[in-house]
Amino acid sequence: MIDLNKKKYILTTSLPYVNSIPHIGFGFEILITDTIARFLRNLKKEVFFITGTDENSFKIEIKAKKAGIDTREFCDHFSNVFLELKEKLCLSVDIFYRTSNDVHVRAVNKIISNFDENALYVKKWESYYCQSCESFVGNNPESNSCPLHNTPYRFISEENYFLKIATHIDLLFGLLERNQIEIIPDIYKTESLDRLKYFDDFNVTRIKSGELGVPFFKDNKYVVYAFFEALISYINAVGYFSNEKLFYETWMSEDCFIIQNIGRDILKFHTIYFPLILLAAKIERLPDQIMVHGFVNKNGEKISKSKGNIVSIDELAHNYSSDDIRLYVLSHNIFDDFEFSYDDLEIIKQNSMKSCTLISSCVDKHNLFHASMDSDIDSSYYRGKFIGYISMYKFYEAISLFDKFLNVLNSLDFVDDTNIELLYFMTSTLRPEFYKNNHK
Repeated sequence: MIDLNKKKYILTTSLPYVNSIPHIGFGFEILITDTIARFLRNLKKEVFFITGTDENSFKIEIKAKKAGIDTREFCDHFSNVFLELKEKLCLSVDIFYRTSNDVHVRAVNKIISNFDENALYVKKWESYYCQSCESFVGNNPESNSCPLHNTPYRFISEENYFLKIATHIDLLFGLLERNQIEIIPDIYKTESLDRLKYFDDFNVTRIKSGELGVPFFKDNKYVVYAFFEALISYINAVGYFSNEKLFYETWMSEDCFIIQNIGRDILKFHTIYFPLILLAAKIERLPDQIMVHGFVNKNGEKISKSKGNIVSIDELAHNYSSDDIRLYVLSHNIFDDFEFSYDDLEIIKQNSMKSCTLISSCVDKHNLFHASMDSDIDSSYYRGKFIGYISMYKFYEAISLFDKFLNVLNSLDFVDDTNIELLYFMTSTLRPEFYKNNHK
C-alpha cells in the first residue's frame, strides 16, 4: 500500500535495453507507474517519475552489428523510440535517464570509490550466464537454457572484481523481514529472504569486450557489470552526482516515499543487489517499496524481445487510444500474469467509447448546476473508495468503481461542483488522454 502521508514520491520503472522496439510487456509496467504518478499528483503530491533506457549491454552491440549500424547511432535511435512512448501512451514522465550519458559514468565510479578500501577484491570465477538476462546462474543450473528466453547458457570463466557483502547481509535481511523495504506481493519477499540466506559476494566488473560499458576507474581492462551500473540510475536520476541539493531533498528525505516497479525476472537485482550496493557506498536510505508485477504472456509464454513474440506498442497505438491500452492492462490484477488478447482489448475499446460519451454527458449536466441545488450523491464515499483502491494497487476495482460512479451521475438531472471535481480526478487518473483532449 502507498503511504499517502508523505509529500514527495519517487517512482521508477526498470530501464529496458535498447535492442528492440517497446512492447506491451514494458507498456504494462510503465502504464502502472504512470497511473500511480497521476494519482499522487491529483492528491497534490510532488512526484519524480523516472524511466529511461539501459544502453551498456553487449547484446546491444551484437544487434547493432547485425543491423550494420554504428553502435552509438543504434542506441540513440532506440532510446528515442522509447522516449516517444511519452506521446504514444500519454505518459507523465519527469525524468528520462540514459545510461550512456557522461554523468552516469561518473556517478557509477563515485559509488564504487565510496566503498571501504578493502571492500573490493579480485578473483577468478566460473559460472553459466544468460546473455539476454545479463545474469549469472552459477555452476549447476537446473537446465541448459534460460527458461525465460529459451536461449542456451554460456559458460563464463573470468577474473573480476568482487564486492564483499558479509557486513551488510544481516542488516538487509532485517530490513526485508520487517517490511522496512516492503516487497509486494509477499511471495517475492519470501523468495528474496531465502535467496539472501545463501547469497555470496558478487562481481562489480566484467572484462571489456566491446565498445559499450562504463569504464572501471581502477583498471581499464574492465567495465562495470551492466546490471550493477544500471542500478545506479535510480539515485543519479535525482542528482546523486550532479545535484546534491536535489538528491538530499528527494531520495535522502524522510518525507519522500520511494517505489520501484519491476518484473520478477529482475527481482534479485532490486531486492538484494541494489540495497547492498547502496549500503556498501554508505547510503543508508533505501527504497521503501518494491512492487513486482506479473508478466504479459502470448500463447502461454512471457512476451519477450529475445523470443520474438512481442506485441509492439506501435502496432497497438495505430488501432487503439492510449486510454484503451491503459485500461486494458489495468483491468487485470497487476501482480498476476495474464494472456494478451486482442478480443479483450477490443471489448475495452468499445466500452471506453461508451464511457467517454457518459463523461461528456456529465460535464453537460454540470453546466445546468446552480449553487442553490443539492446533490443526492455523496462524493466522499466514492472518493474514499477510489483512493483506497489505487493506493492498494487494485486498479481493476478502481475502474469498476469509476464506471459505477459514472452511471450514477448520469442518472441525475444535474451534476454539482463536488461530483464533477471527483469525476475529473478519476478521469485524469485512469483516462488521461481523454481528459487532456477534452478538459478546458
